[in-house]
Amino acid sequence: MLGTDGMTMDMVQEHKFAYLLHKNAQQNTGAMSGESFEMLRANARMASRCFGTKIGTLTEGAVADVVVTNYLPPTPL
Repeated sequence: MLGTDGMTMDMVQEHKFAYLLHKNAQQNTGAMSGESFEMLRANARMASRCFGTKIGTLTEGAVADVVVTNYLPPTPL
């Protein structure tokens, strides 16, 4: 599970930190970990269980935050 009690409350940044910490722990800049993405994905499921409400789905009656970003890649895809 990922979370933050910092001033920014930026979950995207928290995911980035988890990803980079994994690379550092492995001493391998090419290391890839699906664990940091899975931690981010599992947050809604865990929060739903803790708070007893639907979180993380775009369905009627569910609590939801939607984040839309304009992705500007540093190199062409």
